[in-house]
Amino acid sequence: MKKTNWYALQVFTSHEDKVKHTLEAKIALLNKEEDIPEVYVPKKIVYRKRDGKVREAEQKLYPGYVFVNADLRSSDNWHIINDTEGVIGFIGNGILGEPIADSEIEAIKKSVSDTREQPDVRLKVGETVSIKSGPFEGYSGVIEEINIHKLEAVILIDMNGNQRKMIINYESLEN
Repeated sequence: MKKTNWYALQVFTSHEDKVKHTLEAKIALLNKEEDIPEVYVPKKIVYRKRDGKVREAEQKLYPGYVFVNADLRSSDNWHIINDTEGVIGFIGNGILGEPIADSEIEAIKKSVSDTREQPDVRLKVGETVSIKSGPFEGYSGVIEEINIHKLEAVILIDMNGNQRKMIINYESLEN
C-alpha cells in the first residue's frame, strides 16, 4: 500500500523557495525522508526584457503554493510541515487537506520539463507586419532584420513616400 500522498500547501507569496528549503532542512534533521520524501515548487524558465536586454528568469507556476509528498498518518509529520515558518496551511477540506492525485503532479512536472518558454519567433524576414502600438501605430512595413535576443525587429516603413528603417519591439508587431 502506498504510504505517501501529495498535498498542496498555501504559503506566503514569494516565500515558496524559503519554505521548501526550510522544510527540506527540517526533514533531514529529523530523519523523516521516508515519511516526507519530496517538497516541490514548480517553476519554468521564461525570457524577460529588462533594460534593453533579454534575460532568462525562473517563474513560479503556482505562486503562493508548495507541493509536498508526505505520509500524514502520523501527526508528527503534519506538525513538521504545518508548523514551518511561512506555511499558512494545507489546501482542501479539514485540517489535513485533500490529497492530490500523483497523475496531476506528474502532469505538472512533465509540463515544466517539456516546455521552456522561448522568445516569440513567429515573425520572419521579408514578412509584412502591422505596428499595433507605440508612436508608429497603424503603419505597416516589411521586416528586414530580427534580433531574437532583444525581441526586436528592423522594419522598413513607407512614410509619405520615404522608406524609413525603424527598430520595433516584438510586442508591438502583428502579422
